[in-house]
Amino acid sequence: MTPLSRLTAIGMAVVCLQSMATPAQLSAQAELLTLDDLIARSPDIVVATVTSRRSEWEHYGSSRLIVTKVTLEIEQRLKGSAPRTLVVDVLGGTIGLETQRVSHVPEFRVNDRDVLFLNGRQRAASPIAGSDQGRFRVIAESGTGVARVLTAGFEPLQSAAHIGAMRTEAARSLSSAVSLNDFVAQVRDRIRLLEGRR
Repeated sequence: MTPLSRLTAIGMAVVCLQSMATPAQLSAQAELLTLDDLIARSPDIVVATVTSRRSEWEHYGSSRLIVTKVTLEIEQRLKGSAPRTLVVDVLGGTIGLETQRVSHVPEFRVNDRDVLFLNGRQRAASPIAGSDQGRFRVIAESGTGVARVLTAGFEPLQSAAHIGAMRTEAARSLSSAVSLNDFVAQVRDRIRLLEGRR
């Protein structure tokens, strides 16, 4: 298979995966999701660390694609009942000299620590609600060791209330990002408020 035909096959497989998605799921890739949106689309919300990853070839229709099995060690459950150890499938990865990446699908590395809004869907391009929007990186601030929360794109997040807001002014430094403890408390408070409205 030539590189061009391989890219065509990958593109067709992604189109097939997207065609299995509902219109709401497809529009989530184009719109900014708020905290409420992410909570509504996530049966499980967890703080987790990646303990391993393994890429495999899988068949999607007539195409063979790389899928990475990511093992998560769950540290805290903010919503749902995810098991202590959870394996999620993420479209893309590397096998030998072959690498496949999918736009807006997060790539996980061993020891990544994140707050994850999991969509609960099997055989999806991403296990994360809103593609990469439901992934929040947890980074320890040097000097203080305080765990801080950043977006999937490593932008410091000032509070959970800023999720999905158009950014007119980004937090300038890691120390201005919300702490993990405060972020977890804000998300749990919002979940309780939303559940109380039902």
